[in-house]
Amino acid sequence: MLRVRLARVGKKKQPFFRIVVTDQRNKIQGAFVESLGWYDPRTKKINIKDDKVKEWMDKGAQPSNSLAILLLKEGVKLPKWVIIKKRKSKPKKEKVATKTEARPTVSTEGKKEDQKKLTEEIREIKEPQNNLNQTEFKEGNKEDSIKTKEESKDLDKKDSN
Repeated sequence: MLRVRLARVGKKKQPFFRIVVTDQRNKIQGAFVESLGWYDPRTKKINIKDDKVKEWMDKGAQPSNSLAILLLKEGVKLPKWVIIKKRKSKPKKEKVATKTEARPTVSTEGKKEDQKKLTEEIREIKEPQNNLNQTEFKEGNKEDSIKTKEESKDLDKKDSN
């Protein structure tokens, strides 16, 4: 079955179409029987050989849906048997208004106090409660003994003198 349709021949991102008569099983940019004009969608210009289009439609060639719409806009009379399918519109989604609704307000007054408490607790955990954090090794006896921070500082001062 012959079909009158658009064949894209433009460059990348610069569409340009030929209006051609071709077998419907051929590739879109494949071989065609006859060229009937051209269409530039960027400038919306169209050049159609009206008499040739009517001649091919009288022979039984069917126009594609997009070409039939273009032909109607140009004022070409189509046979009664040409059916133009309407495009399906996408269902519209309802916008969810969660951005403006129900945003909790946060006060910063309580946060600062909580942070101070947490830092104090962390300091207490890091520092031992009995001040017995250092184990020193006596040189003479070679025994382990536990000394407080103050005693270890006193020993360090004596060693440095």
